[in-house]
Amino acid sequence: MSWNARGETRTITITVNSIESGGGTLSSSSSYNDAVEKAWTQDGVSFAGKAIKKGTGGNAGAIQARASEGLLYNTTPLSGKIVSITITSTGTARSSSCYGGSSQLVSNDLSDYNVNNSGTPVGSTSDTGWTAEDFSGTSYTFFAIKRSSNVAYWSSVVITYEIPDPSVAFSPSALAFNTTLIGTSNTQRLTINKGVRLTHSVTLSVLNDTAGVFSVPVDTVTAQEAMSTSGKKVDVVFTPVHTYAYGGVLRISSEGGDFVDTTLALTGAGGLPTLSADSAQVRFGGLAQGTSTSRNIKIT
Repeated sequence: MSWNARGETRTITITVNSIESGGGTLSSSSSYNDAVEKAWTQDGVSFAGKAIKKGTGGNAGAIQARASEGLLYNTTPLSGKIVSITITSTGTARSSSCYGGSSQLVSNDLSDYNVNNSGTPVGSTSDTGWTAEDFSGTSYTFFAIKRSSNVAYWSSVVITYEIPDPSVAFSPSALAFNTTLIGTSNTQRLTINKGVRLTHSVTLSVLNDTAGVFSVPVDTVTAQEAMSTSGKKVDVVFTPVHTYAYGGVLRISSEGGDFVDTTLALTGAGGLPTLSADSAQVRFGGLAQGTSTSRNIKIT
């Protein structure tokens, strides 16, 4: 079982300045300088472009994308699914096509100006971008924008994506202890793992346990442990004091900006020892008055 908190979006705005600040090189001459890869990184995501350069004259400051071949795409995944892409143009806006997918959509071959077969068209060709409605029902973390006919001048391309909610997974989804002898303890293990966007430790606490029969000896899991695939195994102990059916709740929480709060049920029962003999009856047979004999029985 897993639990998450809320949905949030973030944006990455691609401009000439962001490309150059992120390590990309754009030609400012009439040449697109196709032999040089236009690759850069911003906001932790790597991007690339083909057949793009700096606009000049009245289009200075814009990304100039060559007719039919201009490409803009990411080479590492966004941390969440794409919600929308907005294009702002200078001069006459030109329609482009958008594609989405779960892996890089454009070859690293600088002479290849095509979107590969893993790219799925998003909406229709557009000169302003693609809305949440266009991306509805998809979970794309990669995109590619491909120029149609005529040169385009993009002053900005804004990628809006949904970041994963803070979350934590745990298994099993509930802990049911077998009947346990009064005064003894029964231990079960809970795995905390596959956390997302956790920056604080995960705390485990027992609630609604008036008798105090449930306990967690180690009640803190670090964010790093909780976010690993293998996770952290935590012992939950049940020590009944009466022959009752007990119930409680284990709260799993993480405070701060990565607020996570969920619970799982704890159940168990206390029991008394039971005795049994290895024989249902003991026969002594006939004995003379004044004599005695013995038989052995095993009690467990």
